[in-house]
Amino acid sequence: MSVKFIVVLCILKCCFCEDISDNNLTLIFKWNTLELKWPSKERKTQLMDEQKYIPENSFIRDFKLWKNWTYFTIPRWKKGIPITLARIPTELNVLPTSPPLEPYPSWSMQTLDDCFALQSVHSIDIDKDGQLWVLDSGMVEELRVNRTYCPPKLVIIDSNTSLIIKEAVIPANMKFNNSILTTMALEREKQIVYVVDSNYYNSGFIVYEYQTGIFKRFLCEQLSPDEDSSNINYIPPNIIPEFVSVSLNTERDKLYFSTFDSSDLLYVNVSVFTRSVNDISSFVVNLGKNGRSVKLISDSKGYMYFNIVNERSVAQWRESSWVFQYTPHIVVQSKLLCHWISSLDVDDEGYLWIVSNRFHDYSKDNFKLEKENIRIFRIYVPRKEKPKRPRTGFNAEYVVLILFLIIIGLIVIEILMFNTD
Repeated sequence: MSVKFIVVLCILKCCFCEDISDNNLTLIFKWNTLELKWPSKERKTQLMDEQKYIPENSFIRDFKLWKNWTYFTIPRWKKGIPITLARIPTELNVLPTSPPLEPYPSWSMQTLDDCFALQSVHSIDIDKDGQLWVLDSGMVEELRVNRTYCPPKLVIIDSNTSLIIKEAVIPANMKFNNSILTTMALEREKQIVYVVDSNYYNSGFIVYEYQTGIFKRFLCEQLSPDEDSSNINYIPPNIIPEFVSVSLNTERDKLYFSTFDSSDLLYVNVSVFTRSVNDISSFVVNLGKNGRSVKLISDSKGYMYFNIVNERSVAQWRESSWVFQYTPHIVVQSKLLCHWISSLDVDDEGYLWIVSNRFHDYSKDNFKLEKENIRIFRIYVPRKEKPKRPRTGFNAEYVVLILFLIIIGLIVIEILMFNTD
């Protein structure tokens, strides 16, 4: 192979790949089992005696950073979980720490089987006004008996005052008996939320607008898990539909999603949800493989991040209009991370935060209390500003495309010459 051919390949790699060091992970929080901020020692003892508090059964799924607080969801997958939404101060002076979690917004809002309280929270987000959006699935003990006492609902809390602003129960005609409502994506400026219903047969999106208070449902067959997904043996089959990763990219006005049983990344333009259609399946675009993931997020600069299950890694990608546009790359890969990365977030300073835990052991009652079962790291990940278009209206991306095609042509010519030799 000629030197010229090798040089061309090196140019391609330099243009379209970028390696980011994974040696700067900082451990922020760690827990063997989650400790809570109790109103009294007597209350803790009482709940433990009544088997309403079993420390090893509480596990973090989602989290969100806002100002000086970190908010957590603790789904009631098993019994003995007294709280399902919590927060802690984001203190970075002494690291790592294992702080007790404060029930949020109050202890009374954690009452099990009280439909005015929170039952099992899986997903949260915060809008432009600092309002915490909470998706309460209503399902409890999915890893045991999977009972539903209360209907699913959205709860909106003012993070500044901790007062509940609004509760919106998801109407019965928006869901089915087998609906699984555990994941959502929030349009923070317009305050529109896209709730995923990822059941096996009638999957779809439930869209709720804060200003109008109106719910709409759209079928989407790509959200349904494959019936053969039961061959995934590291988590119980009945909770596989709960793990749909979904994220809204406001730069592109696209809603990206990926089901746990698949390794494909898909998207749909959000304009579809304004049309008079009931089924959006035909509008979904498949970008290709991204590895099986649990969490997918987009930051303020249009970058997307997602974990890759069982590879202890997080990938980054930013969409462009170039050819071969879907080219994600690993930004973090470390043995410090547990196999399961349940959630991600990016703070205002550009740090990527990672919730890493042993959920695959937790879900099968195999994890050990003497180990650190939940860890939260952060790492700085460089991001480039969005390139500006020339004022002449000339699209510089076409120049890149032409150069790319020229390089490809040179490669083809070089291969043909090599073969004739």
